[in-house]
Amino acid sequence: MKPSCAAASNTLPASAVAAVEQLSPGADAGTASHVADGLIADLDKAIGERDQTNGYREERIARYIQLSQTPDYGDTEIPEYDEDRWLSDALNEEVRGLRDKSDSMLTRWDPFTDVYTWKNEATYKHAPWFRFQEAVKTHQDATWTILDETTFNGLELEAL
Repeated sequence: MKPSCAAASNTLPASAVAAVEQLSPGADAGTASHVADGLIADLDKAIGERDQTNGYREERIARYIQLSQTPDYGDTEIPEYDEDRWLSDALNEEVRGLRDKSDSMLTRWDPFTDVYTWKNEATYKHAPWFRFQEAVKTHQDATWTILDETTFNGLELEAL
């Protein structure tokens, strides 16, 4: 019996193993490792060299879009980014006074708080915005655990 894709998890990042399992359910460890190496190489190429000033942003995005249009990555163009889309798809926003999310300095002195309600109370937990917020919380908890077990261990700190 060949080792499963999960057996490759000792050497591959968990995200790579999960991607391979999704693309090739039941793949053996050798195949998983090969596929994951290809995924990592493709993403490294798309990300490109270090870009401290973000001067190559447009070229990098074009590489992501090009990669997304290949069969291995869904054969679908990545839609244009809209930073408010997930929030506006999930929530109703009742602006009271000045819009709280505005870039205007005046919003700091606006005494009225905007009101947000779920667009669909029955399914809001499935909304990408909600799921992302939950993922951030999970990641934060995992990070605190790692810091607590490594970095904070041995430091004389009051309870955090």
